Amino acid sequence: MQQLALTPQRDMVLVWGVGDARDFYRLDLLEQTLQQDKNLRVVLVAERGLDAQSIPAGMRTVSGNVVDALRTVTAQLAGRDAYLAGPPGMLAAAVAELRANGLAREQILTDAFGLE
Repeated sequence: MQQLALTPQRDMVLVWGVGDARDFYRLDLLEQTLQQDKNLRVVLVAERGLDAQSIPAGMRTVSGNVVDALRTVTAQLAGRDAYLAGPPGMLAAAVAELRANGLAREQILTDAFGLE
């Protein structure tokens, strides 16, 4: 949450995707951050096991993958910078989705990890 500390007035959307909802961690800390920063919105995405009732208040949920979630928040992405981290296949699909919705390549920064 370094960005919140550096520029607390910045309007941000965090889209956090996992394969299984059990892989989310420290949602308590994320919930606390949401309560302190009204400029942050959180979208939790899981391919399996998502139970919206077990998710802290104030966080949206999407069943599926990160690209599915990006399709639900495209109006909120216009004019933003996007910072993506994850496996190469997911990054390629997410970048394609963001580009299709008007983000310029220079607005999208990626950090690939893992093997496909």
